[in-house]
Amino acid sequence: MNVVTGQKARQMGKERKPLRILSEWAAGACNFSPLAYRRGEDAFSDITACMIAGMNDVSTRSVVDAVAEGGLGQCLAFGASGRVSAPWAALINGTAAHALDFDDNFAPAFTHATAVLALSLIHI
Repeated sequence: MNVVTGQKARQMGKERKPLRILSEWAAGACNFSPLAYRRGEDAFSDITACMIAGMNDVSTRSVVDAVAEGGLGQCLAFGASGRVSAPWAALINGTAAHALDFDDNFAPAFTHATAVLALSLIHI
């Protein structure tokens, strides 16, 4: 909890949980700048290209083989021959996205966060 929200919570006479504060902020966060939307689009384009490039890597193939017994689902997983459940798709696609280590390898996103964040959001 940051200083401002912590002070506000104490003024209200109760301590608010950080997850609650984050959830309330996220629910109302919709006035993003055009630059923020553009960077989001760039991140999704980047991660999609990384998944395609990494789908035949040995690490991705290993994960696909490991979850093959998990059954069918409705989600696309780059490198899998059929559709898989959402958790398996997130794991396979995340592995493919990181396989060649090209994801988020440009300014200002040198954090490699898109493979984790975007794929979690896509497969919810």
